[in-house]
Amino acid sequence: MLRLYSDENFPLEIVRQLRLIQYDVLTSYEAGQAQILYSCLSENPDFANRLIRI
Repeated sequence: MLRLYSDENFPLEIVRQLRLIQYDVLTSYEAGQAQILYSCLSENPDFANRLIRI
């Protein structure tokens, strides 16, 4: 199963729907990373195994 990361521009309703079908989705808000540049996230080992929405 994919582990996903969504930023604050990704619709929350889609996050909810993905979670209903058992996808592991972490939002930037939940991670305390809202409005952080993707280049900074890619250097963070906590996000190394998640597919990042570009």
